[in-house]
Amino acid sequence: MGGAGARVFAPDGSAAQGGDLGWFGPGVMIAPFEEAVMALEPGQVSDPVETRFGWHVIQLIDTRIAAVAPLEEVRDQLVAELQQEVSRAVMADLREGAEVVNLSEGIDPELLDANALLDE
Repeated sequence: MGGAGARVFAPDGSAAQGGDLGWFGPGVMIAPFEEAVMALEPGQVSDPVETRFGWHVIQLIDTRIAAVAPLEEVRDQLVAELQQEVSRAVMADLREGAEVVNLSEGIDPELLDANALLDE
């Protein structure tokens, strides 16, 4: 199933582009597909490759080095990602060392619904 097959049968939306997946970098495609692409030189066609999506015959059209965005453009995003990562690590440490105490143990369940107690 080469380009013509992909033009007709590709279930991933690439059929409209004649089976062309466009540019993609490492980590985007599933492992068997990516491994096959990485083994090719521009212009080469792979042997049939089986993935959970079916069988593929891949032609590598070209490679390029992706442009790296200037730090000023991605600084806020990087800071946010680092803050999230640190927050997750801190929360995991806190959970690991936490002792859980059930403060409602021994309390009459009806008192839990007594909103008037909040006013006191």
